[in-house]
Amino acid sequence: RHGDVYGLSSADLQDLATLGDSAGGSSGLRMLRMEQRIDGRPVFQSETRFLVDRDGRLIKSLGQMVPHARSMAPALGPLRLLTAEEAVARLLQAAGRQADAKDFAVQTAKGDGLLELSENNEFVAGAVNAREVLFPLAPGLLVPAWSLVVFTSGEQDWYAMIDQQTGAVLW
Repeated sequence: RHGDVYGLSSADLQDLATLGDSAGGSSGLRMLRMEQRIDGRPVFQSETRFLVDRDGRLIKSLGQMVPHARSMAPALGPLRLLTAEEAVARLLQAAGRQADAKDFAVQTAKGDGLLELSENNEFVAGAVNAREVLFPLAPGLLVPAWSLVVFTSGEQDWYAMIDQQTGAVLW
């Protein structure tokens, strides 16, 4: 009923995936967690929480839905996209580290498209988590990207977005 408040078309509503639904106990308030997914790819930072009362009325929401995301999503069919291994190597290279895609290999494919990559690189400390997403680069523009969580032997760990077409660090 409130799709227009969020700038969502009827097609956009079909792209909402439920992440969780909490009954809420005696208060009767229920929290529904959802994110936008276009052809299985989550839209980066689109997770939204909706608070609904026992009569089904929307009380509050918190999140960043992308209006008309489906119409902005790129057609990925013929594109040559970076692999997860190539994306991790690009991230390390952008940080001035030595890395090659051959240093990494998909170890496990988990649910929701999450990949766990084993590493053979002295700077990376343990498995890397990688997930394909759509990144809102500018108003009206979604680009395919790798979401990477990298634990390092340095002073900081990384959560980064790498453009799947160019290898650029987006975030």
